[in-house]
Amino acid sequence: WLIRMDIYYYRNKKHDWGQAEECLLPYISEERRKKIAYMRRDSDKELSLYVELLCRYGVVQRLNCKPENIGIGKTNAGKPYVVAAGANPVEISLSHSGEYVVCAVSSTQVGIDVEEMKEPPLEIADIAFGVVEKAYLKEAADKREAFYTLWTRKEALLKKIGCGLVGDVTRLDVMDTNCQDYFYSMEKLNHMITVCGIEEELHFYEVTPSAIRDFFGAL
Repeated sequence: WLIRMDIYYYRNKKHDWGQAEECLLPYISEERRKKIAYMRRDSDKELSLYVELLCRYGVVQRLNCKPENIGIGKTNAGKPYVVAAGANPVEISLSHSGEYVVCAVSSTQVGIDVEEMKEPPLEIADIAFGVVEKAYLKEAADKREAFYTLWTRKEALLKKIGCGLVGDVTRLDVMDTNCQDYFYSMEKLNHMITVCGIEEELHFYEVTPSAIRDFFGAL
């Protein structure tokens, strides 16, 4: 018997901020609105806006509830959580990088990470990766793919447990056979996406910009 995990992803290709985005601001948290107000680049504003909108969209689909009944907060460590009146509790995780915004919704602890696959900073391997991870990277024919597989796995695991990139992260070796967590990675258009949880039944949903705008614009 597998736990169901819903993964929503959105590709942002236009990178400009306009009236459509301004109209969507009331549907995100006040904290994120303030954060966006200080951002200078339109691409950063858009990614920050749509990552929360995508999360809210995904939670509504999962719980079949009204958007106004959903609240999204953060723990002191920065892990997001959902408050949904009259609904079963769900766990969420979200991430954005490059052109992609991603969100995972599950009934158990979950972490997700996406990274644009640029030239990998291999020089940080000694401080970021454990013994088994470094051996995996050293032996890999495609260093870029191997690096971002490791990096997104580690980020996803840290998001799952809710502690972030603090302390000695080499002790969490995501390639160790003793690791009890389940990982699934996929590459999409020069981006690596990884989810971390227990072994789950994965459902992927690509959400278009128009679907997001239509969904919230109809409220």
